[in-house]
Amino acid sequence: MKVILFTQEGCNKCDLLKAQLVKKKIDFEEVTDVNTMVSLGLTKTPALKVGDELLDYNKAVEWVFKQ
Repeated sequence: MKVILFTQEGCNKCDLLKAQLVKKKIDFEEVTDVNTMVSLGLTKTPALKVGDELLDYNKAVEWVFKQ
C-alpha cells in the first residue's frame, strides 16, 4: 500500500506526523508541491494518502497509531 505525506515547510503538525511515520517504520513518500496538493483538493497540511484514501491530520494520526 502506497503512503504519501503532504507537507509544507514550517508546519509543526507536518513534522509531528512525519516523525510518527518514521518511528512506526512506515514507508512513505513526502510531497511538498503545492500544485499537486491543490489538484487533489487539499487546503491544509499535513494530509496523508493511504492507497486511494485521503486523510486529514486527525484521521492520519489515528491511522498511524493503529499501525
